[in-house]
Amino acid sequence: MPAQADKTFYFWGVDRVLYGPMNFSRMAEWFGTGLVSPESWVYSEKDAAWRPAKERPEFRELIKSSAARPSVTDREDDSVAHLLRELELFRGLTDAQIESFANYAEIVRVSQFTRLAKKGDAGDSMFLVLEGEVRAYLMVDGRECTLASIGAGDFLGEISLLDEGPRSADLAANVDTTLLRISASRFEDMLREAPALAAPFLLALSRTIVRRLRKTTQRYEDSVHLFGKNILDAA
Repeated sequence: MPAQADKTFYFWGVDRVLYGPMNFSRMAEWFGTGLVSPESWVYSEKDAAWRPAKERPEFRELIKSSAARPSVTDREDDSVAHLLRELELFRGLTDAQIESFANYAEIVRVSQFTRLAKKGDAGDSMFLVLEGEVRAYLMVDGRECTLASIGAGDFLGEISLLDEGPRSADLAANVDTTLLRISASRFEDMLREAPALAAPFLLALSRTIVRRLRKTTQRYEDSVHLFGKNILDAA
């Protein structure tokens, strides 16, 4: 492996997405996911040529070691992909691409009342609620003030994914909950290695954030109108 460390590769995944650039160590990780098969076309910057992985000597051991591993569709990730297909954020991805997206995330299962984050903590990830419910809240004068309850199909922490700023609220599970965690570092990996996966996800995420902002603005406008009306009525 050290002899290959300075090589840079690209490959066409079984999901028909182009991945790269990446080094040999990263390629080894992808062979383990089943996303790269012996028939996958791989480009090496060293020889500036596309060839099937099985025709590249440096991948022989990786192909042997990955042969006994479960494929993408045989792993638990497939059940995760089934849940993700129901979410609006993934409407722009094919089923195979959704399974590949799951390789950049991790499943987090928490029991009821588990605190996921504390206000002021460094934010480095967002969460998609696959099953269960999470609440966002603030402690004001020693009392809990619930800001929102986030159920299955929704997400939270997206601002921390983008700017890695401090958490703006406490997060806790209302019930036993299953989450998909997307860390900022892994999302940066996706942007670099697989922009075809990241772009439709970012577009859907941006549209949802804008809708939320519009609703917040409308609620603020309505409250200002109500406050003004109450002042006039009192006068």
